[in-house]
Amino acid sequence: MSYPRSTDRLARLPAILTALILASCTPEGSEDVGSRKTLRDMNAFLTQLGAEEIADRPELAARIGLPDPEVRAAANRRLEDRSQAAFERSRLDRLERIHRLDRAALPPDTTSLRQHFDVVRAAHLRTERVAAFGFGRATLSEAQPYAIDQMSGAYLETPFLLLHVQTVRSTSEADAYLARLLQLADEIEDERRRLVADAEAGISPPEPLLRAIERSAATMGETELDVHPLLTTLQGWLAGPDFSDEDAESLARSARGILQTSVLPAYARLRATANALTISAPEEPGVWALENGRQYYRTALAFHATRDTEPTALRSIAQVSATALKNAILAELDAAEIDDGVFRDRIALAVLPPEPEIPEVALPAATEPELSTTPLPALRNDIAIWRSTSERLVENVGAAAGVSLVALDPALTPYLPALSYQRAALDRSAPGRVFLNAEAALPGDPLYSAQLRAQTWPGRHLMNAAIAEPNQPAIRLASAHTGFEAGWAAYALELATEQNMRRGNALERIGLLQARLINAAAAIVDIDIHLNRTPRRAAIDYLADTAGIDADTATRLTDQISARPGEAVAAFVGMEAFRDLRTRSETVLQDRFDLAEFHTVLLAPGPRPLDMVEADVERWYDARLDRGR
Repeated sequence: MSYPRSTDRLARLPAILTALILASCTPEGSEDVGSRKTLRDMNAFLTQLGAEEIADRPELAARIGLPDPEVRAAANRRLEDRSQAAFERSRLDRLERIHRLDRAALPPDTTSLRQHFDVVRAAHLRTERVAAFGFGRATLSEAQPYAIDQMSGAYLETPFLLLHVQTVRSTSEADAYLARLLQLADEIEDERRRLVADAEAGISPPEPLLRAIERSAATMGETELDVHPLLTTLQGWLAGPDFSDEDAESLARSARGILQTSVLPAYARLRATANALTISAPEEPGVWALENGRQYYRTALAFHATRDTEPTALRSIAQVSATALKNAILAELDAAEIDDGVFRDRIALAVLPPEPEIPEVALPAATEPELSTTPLPALRNDIAIWRSTSERLVENVGAAAGVSLVALDPALTPYLPALSYQRAALDRSAPGRVFLNAEAALPGDPLYSAQLRAQTWPGRHLMNAAIAEPNQPAIRLASAHTGFEAGWAAYALELATEQNMRRGNALERIGLLQARLINAAAAIVDIDIHLNRTPRRAAIDYLADTAGIDADTATRLTDQISARPGEAVAAFVGMEAFRDLRTRSETVLQDRFDLAEFHTVLLAPGPRPLDMVEADVERWYDARLDRGR
């Protein structure tokens, strides 16, 4: 059996386009206003854009859970083209799509299709401004200065896709798994070439990020073949009743051969390249060192925040917020009479269990090793409790899909975030999922619980559960709105703090306050690293001392900020925008203000630029005032 290589990437493009165009993700629209033909044309146009985006980035089909099984099956055999030629081609395609967007006949302002159009057009324009710099990654959902970094690239993203997203429940799905596995080597090689070419042009990840890439490539490329996760995961699927012993053995043998002859050598070449580039790479992080780096930072920040912002003013606001949050935590520690050591020592004393007492009489050695306990049941129970209190914060979310916890494969835990969220499938066939590092998931750790709340209830999962039109056009789901999505997650921590204040759980409150403090401190470090030339060591020390986190966590967060300029600030911008809109609405409406209705106005239309959110809220409270007169 043969599987497609990179030269076959576009072979299925016509089929994918045709299927998606025929099977629109959105209804025609029931609005009485405007021409039905205009609504039909706009619906078809947005569906066409989504089909083109999926054809360019087929991995999206599995990530967003496209409901059409034929389209998803076709896309699941391909990987995204990550070559320099694809980067340049995608910009030409995007410019052509912007031209088509500008020429489109628009439906009335009051229709949902018009809002979809406005959101999509804004996303294309933001992406084009980033892509114009000619380096890094620039898609509707990404704006990163480096071709790959320690958290992204085919060498990590494709294994994650195969291990945790793509299913293998039939022979055709097993063939699709093998097809992607075969393409993985080409994808790694494409990005390795881009990494070298960018470095020769003066655009190289700093030395600490290259070292992390090198370590990741070593882990994925030097694992013994018979226990390699990309093989054992497939074998786990093949052990099910849907496969005969003969088919299972044949498929596993094919996977073993692909890994040995293609994939593992590609990882070895990437590791050697990352090691070689460290010799001339910058020692300190920050895009300020790149050509037009300061302008790139402002452009990337506008991409993520979905509005123009002034970094210096934002830094001052974040500093005020960080100081206030730290003082609030200190007050909690004082009230608990925990006053030994520096700030982070005091937090550790408050949240970590005490050291067990040493018994006076030595116990006999255990005859069997103790079994490690899994934190997942306790965390699932916490999530159920959070849901019961959070559903009252927004209207009509009682029937929302649930959220499941998935422990990351051990091969990925050293490199991926402690927590990451994936929304429920469009057709609700799969729940939302939170991928977590089981090693870091400590029951009773209030900071970890707070971060989990930001991803589930009342955080990102509540945000997606509250969308009034779950089957939005695929092109909208292909776009990122960091300011909105991460901003809501940060704002959700404030909502959780308010709930906690009514219950009086001081330990949980410290965790919530600390998570919010980390967000503010990260925004400060984001600006300092990329604009103010703050050294890596100083940034790590600032995060550890200010937010009360350990050195390893501060290091990981600093390197994440180094690789993703603007994201931490955008989360803070979004959180501040939601806070400001709430305060403004409460002031305008006074006793007519309803918190659940306000949150519904924020969330029901889905992620979108913050300026559009502001306009929606203003229309809402103006209408409430008119009804009250």
